[in-house]
Amino acid sequence: MAKGTCHRHDSVTAGWWCAMCHALWCNPCAGVGGKATAKATCPQCGGRVNSLAPSPEAPARPMRAPAESSKPVVAESAEPRPFFVQIGGAFLYPLKGNGPWLILGYVLFMIASYLLSYAQGTGATILSLLIPSYLCAYVFKIVLTTADGEAEPPDWPDFAHFWEEIVQPAGLFIGSLLFCALPAIAYAISKVSFSDEGDPHFNGSMHMVRSLLVVGCVFLPMAVLSAAMHDSLRGLNPLLILGAIIKIPLQYAVAVMALLLVLALSVAAGSLLQIPLVSIVAYCAIVLYAMMVEARIIGLIYAANATRLNWFDEASDRRRDSQKVH
Repeated sequence: MAKGTCHRHDSVTAGWWCAMCHALWCNPCAGVGGKATAKATCPQCGGRVNSLAPSPEAPARPMRAPAESSKPVVAESAEPRPFFVQIGGAFLYPLKGNGPWLILGYVLFMIASYLLSYAQGTGATILSLLIPSYLCAYVFKIVLTTADGEAEPPDWPDFAHFWEEIVQPAGLFIGSLLFCALPAIAYAISKVSFSDEGDPHFNGSMHMVRSLLVVGCVFLPMAVLSAAMHDSLRGLNPLLILGAIIKIPLQYAVAVMALLLVLALSVAAGSLLQIPLVSIVAYCAIVLYAMMVEARIIGLIYAANATRLNWFDEASDRRRDSQKVH
């Protein structure tokens, strides 16, 4: 069987196939997190999954069709590398493979968008909506490919699969943002919107809104990871997110600090916008680089801790996934 893409994530290369329903799955969907186990199970039908990779002891040979396979054999793979061993490489990740060309292409596209913004029309409005959504989708793609063990940045989301690779991931990312910002939004609506700047409690209310936004930022990396791995807003379960954070507090603290660094770089880069065109180049390159680093770190959390997080090994999760597919 030739390698294809994951049945659930079109942009991720499949590493496993099910001998019962013949579906292809990536590592996270198969519930193995890069490590083959006896619990590797098809999330669609509950059947045993087989590795698409050849066994390290045997020479490479064509894999038989699932219908001809007798007894499922799962190839053993290497232990996932510890998170703190890989964290330093995350800052070089955007410079690997075609990463520099992706950044350059994004910068050139943003320059063209900047020039187009001077023209009033539908095109400028569509671009203003498409660009942030496209970036959100790309962040999700980096998280998924990193969780699947890829070492280099993926290509941009494919417009040929507009719904699967752009609309759905962008919707999940925006949903994650709204989920984490919901307490601040709710408080602002209930308190700040009914007072004015002359109100003695106004400043205190604004401080509370900012504090709730900071708390939301603390939960954002795990919310994005959970939504990406579950490929559903079901991943934004507060108990699921909090439970995952408790399991890996030190590693998650690094992800949060990286997110704060991304925000700081974005604010600092924004100060460069005083210089037309040149500032656009610097700002776009810095922001995209920082987003790629953060997405890489989020993906590494799952790649290194799939067994500890244990999101896809439970039978109840498999049944819910099967109901979702059907």
